[in-house]
Amino acid sequence: MFLSVTLTPAIVALAAGYLPRADDLLVAFTDGVTEAVNAEGEDFGEERLKDLLTESIGAPAEEVAAKLSGRMRQWGAGAEQHDDLTFVAVAVR
Repeated sequence: MFLSVTLTPAIVALAAGYLPRADDLLVAFTDGVTEAVNAEGEDFGEERLKDLLTESIGAPAEEVAAKLSGRMRQWGAGAEQHDDLTFVAVAVR
């Protein structure tokens, strides 16, 4: 599908002077996650996402991803979504 695409590894600074530590977790997401609507038309929102991630402190990336995926399925059940729901959870080892 993307046969002509060349990927170039890069290091991205998340914050000036920040050095990742073992067991840190990076969760990147598109706006479709926070803008996902439920059956009443209410957005999932940044606060719910922050709460979920705060509840997940110390959990492995796979568990956080599964929890977020499950929560998004529950939240959007019965509602038509108008954007992608894309996220990635990456653990620092």
